[in-house]
Amino acid sequence: MNIKTIVLLYLTLSTVCSAELFEHPHRAFICVPVADLIGQPINTFKIDNDTTTAYQKMPISWGPNTSDKFYCPRIYQGLMHEAVALLGYEDDEAIVAIFNMFYLNDEHPQEPQVVYYTLKSNIIDVDEELAKHRSPIVLPQPISFAQVAHKKPTNIVTLTLPYHDPITEQTYSAGTRFVATGSLAQSYEVWTYDMLEKTFRHTTLPLNICMPSTDTTKQTQINNFVGLLHLWTNLPDGFIPLVWGGCSFNNVCATDTYTAQTTTYTDGSPVTYWNREGTQSPFSGFDTSALIARAAQICGIPYYFRNTYTAEKCLRTLGPNEPICAGDLIWFPGYLTAITSLENATVVGAIAYSAGYGKVFEAPINTVVSNIHTIDELRDAYINQTPLELVDAQGNKLRTIDTFKILKLESAWDFAEHAMLGV
Repeated sequence: MNIKTIVLLYLTLSTVCSAELFEHPHRAFICVPVADLIGQPINTFKIDNDTTTAYQKMPISWGPNTSDKFYCPRIYQGLMHEAVALLGYEDDEAIVAIFNMFYLNDEHPQEPQVVYYTLKSNIIDVDEELAKHRSPIVLPQPISFAQVAHKKPTNIVTLTLPYHDPITEQTYSAGTRFVATGSLAQSYEVWTYDMLEKTFRHTTLPLNICMPSTDTTKQTQINNFVGLLHLWTNLPDGFIPLVWGGCSFNNVCATDTYTAQTTTYTDGSPVTYWNREGTQSPFSGFDTSALIARAAQICGIPYYFRNTYTAEKCLRTLGPNEPICAGDLIWFPGYLTAITSLENATVVGAIAYSAGYGKVFEAPINTVVSNIHTIDELRDAYINQTPLELVDAQGNKLRTIDTFKILKLESAWDFAEHAMLGV
């Protein structure tokens, strides 16, 4: 399914809504370091009567009860320079389609979901800017599951760690992509959008926190993916928090303090949410599936799967005679974790606040699944379909996982090949 088909499908389905939709999608891009995106207008969630305030009130994660989920409708976070198709506006919100990731669900098991709402102020309309004869717009070639590139552009660099730019006074998230115009001894010269000046300008990024876009082997990219996850979980000054719907990393938490807090919807009904000390909106961090997706894309892996449901549907499972490899993923409903060391049997993931984690971490697998201690034991359990015993951060049993899968990360290229061929 190509971009045009997806957008036209949405426009057809949306003819009954109150939004101001364009006849044809406009080219646009995200103009803030991190933008929260949701699946329907923010006023439908009864967080606050004011649109901007409602976005600001979205918490780091919904509370211990499933009924609290409505208070945290964040599905995705876009980063500076990410290309979007601007479909229209509804009051203070922009309606956009984003193609670097998609998700499936029970309601739409075969239709990629790519349409979101976000604040108007998070988006720049490229077509409108060009009509005004403003300064050049220099954006990296988009990552897109609907138009898979046959060859990687060589002029793009991607941050592997957050970076505060002293020229624009903006802090960019890891995963932010830039068009590079050259390299110096210790830095890349790149184009970036300056929110204050409302124009593109040159700045520099340190070489040691950038991933250049180059044609490398699949195994090199997988090795880089594993190394990046290890880097993110062994930061010297803190850790990355779990953010429901989060897909960004532009700061760390220094203290591991969080509490469940209670407030009310606009109709007066109570709701509980998690709050982390020292964090502020838009919250920066990852959930379990976005962690894998963002790290994979930074490393050049064609991984487009926004949620665990989609990863399970689109990636190939471990064959009966195949070895488990570093970078492969352990899946069970609602959860995804990456295997980072075969020898030490370590995994990287992000587990809920209610389980005593609430952050991105690397740990021996037996601290998460008490009845598995080695990768050989994991493989045996998979082949024999032995249930897993999931435990919390204190080692207490959470539940028994009757069904789990091991997904081969290398099969992301198989999906991309099918997408390239239009299959």
